[in-house]
Amino acid sequence: MLGDAGRLEQVLFNVLDNAVKYSPAGGVVAVTLERTDDNVVLAVEDSGIGLPADSLQTIFEPFGRAANATRQHMPGMGLGLTSVG
Repeated sequence: MLGDAGRLEQVLFNVLDNAVKYSPAGGVVAVTLERTDDNVVLAVEDSGIGLPADSLQTIFEPFGRAANATRQHMPGMGLGLTSVG
């Protein structure tokens, strides 16, 4: 398998950081990694605020944030997923 280790590290850090940041204190963040043939599947599940379906497109745009994160005054600039997308 080939890939850019630095970019992969950046993606993983951002996804895990979001899972922790948007979960309540004492919440759960579960990470699973599965290899299937020539692919690797990483799944992150958390007990956080969730992502509304109508935010799926905008969170990958610069400064795009989910409305529920903004309403709850959660920290963030909306650049993390843009930089790794």
